[in-house]
Amino acid sequence: MKDTTVLNATVLVNTTPIFSMFISSFLFKFKPSRLAVLGLTLSFIGVCVIAYAETQMANTSFDSFSPSLKGDLEATLAAFVEAFYLTYGRKVRSQMDILSIMLLIYLLTE
Repeated sequence: MKDTTVLNATVLVNTTPIFSMFISSFLFKFKPSRLAVLGLTLSFIGVCVIAYAETQMANTSFDSFSPSLKGDLEATLAAFVEAFYLTYGRKVRSQMDILSIMLLIYLLTE
């Protein structure tokens, strides 16, 4: 959060479903519905519009490089890691009792 704006961090971290769809498609051969693909396409276009607006704001100033690009990349990486965790964890959660694994998850994220 300290390397980017709240707006960018919120929008980029919430791109998790986009990454989740790609991970599910490639790793687990999941075929998303047309409605899901349409929604995720619109989401991706929205992220591109926000990213484009950010670069235009940076180009109007004297900086040629957006100072929040590092934070934007960190937020995007967080979305990817969260998507991988949720996608891979779906299989694990279906095979295990959720209460027995919760303690382990909380200890590892501490």
